[in-house]
Amino acid sequence: MTRLLLALLVPALSQAAIWPETLGAYHRSTASKPAIADSAVWDEYGLRESETATYENGAAKFTGTAWRLQDSTGALAAYDWQRSGKAEPSKIGALAVETADSLMLVHGNYLLLFAGYKPTTPELNPMIDSLRNVDTTSLPTLPGHFPGRDLVKASERYIIGPASLRKFNPGIPPSAAAFHLGAEAQFGIFQGPKGEMGLTLFSYPTPQIAIQQATSLGKIPGAEVKRSGPLVAVI
Repeated sequence: MTRLLLALLVPALSQAAIWPETLGAYHRSTASKPAIADSAVWDEYGLRESETATYENGAAKFTGTAWRLQDSTGALAAYDWQRSGKAEPSKIGALAVETADSLMLVHGNYLLLFAGYKPTTPELNPMIDSLRNVDTTSLPTLPGHFPGRDLVKASERYIIGPASLRKFNPGIPPSAAAFHLGAEAQFGIFQGPKGEMGLTLFSYPTPQIAIQQATSLGKIPGAEVKRSGPLVAVI
């Protein structure tokens, strides 16, 4: 009876929820749940499940980690946060970066990281097609309003609530940001004449709300605030 139970349990334990059994010439050897640090931020970004898998092809080996977020906005936010400052844009996707031996990309509400190997598009497509509960809503437009000149590479962070605001720009109190009124923000670090400075660009549902919150944000000691329509910039 014990042997029968073990025989039933082992396949169940080795079965992956996200990663396929094969990826190109590689075969999955293990699958597990990755450690999650800053769980409050992940929860705010809408993390639904995550998984790390190890793949092997003879002596060659690599790992893949996948995070499924609630929607594409959460995936964008996680991508900005998790990508390496040493990575360069990749042609494999609109939101994708790579190093010499790694690839990170966003597909809908999924963030995928390959470490130790960069799969080709033909290798990647079957896995992409196998993903479940893919969210295809449009990405937020706020990052398109963010200036690019003098922006420190990979310093952008997408902020959608108090937890990510405390993590990436604790100088602004959540009460002044007013996320309960529908605010979202893009944060980045810029190189200025006197050194680095942080810029947070808030987006509000209406110009009227932006006017109200620009007044609150302007009361932060040392802050400079400028509003344009529903957008409020804080330095």
